[in-house]
Amino acid sequence: MAGFSGGLIHPLITPAHLLLLLGLGLWLGQQRPLNLRLPVLMFLPFSAVGLLATALHTMPPIWQAVLLCLALVMAFLVAASLRLPSWAALAIIATAGLAIGLDSGVDSAASTTALAITLFATWISLGICLVNFAYYTSLLPQRKWVQIGLRVAGSWLTAICLLVLAFALKGGLTG
Repeated sequence: MAGFSGGLIHPLITPAHLLLLLGLGLWLGQQRPLNLRLPVLMFLPFSAVGLLATALHTMPPIWQAVLLCLALVMAFLVAASLRLPSWAALAIIATAGLAIGLDSGVDSAASTTALAITLFATWISLGICLVNFAYYTSLLPQRKWVQIGLRVAGSWLTAICLLVLAFALKGGLTG
């Protein structure tokens, strides 16, 4: 899919991208107080670098297992409700942004302008998804049962990541 609309929905229809964005968003939303400034300042430039690299060079897509392992780490952090040191969190966020960007290359585009529009829309969608998942997670009340529910969602996300990772390693998902 190409064009602006294709770029917008790309992160939502690629399983590894969606799982990673969900894991990142849920984990960031768990961190109180919510502060998305640094995570967004790491994620968006690194995803832009990855997208730009795919536009300038024909690059093989990132192996799906890499994205799924990152998603698995984030899902585990949600399930365990763990905080990371800021340097480690920012490194994971930057790596996730770069990996998603590198995996979002467009196979063919009618023109350079069409390619730029598609990748720009993908970049916008990545930012919107990350911020929305984190923001709406942070709006959940601080009641114990809600936090347990969030951890259960993290454990389900962990299980889904493991299943999709096993499927990818078996050769069921193509790069």
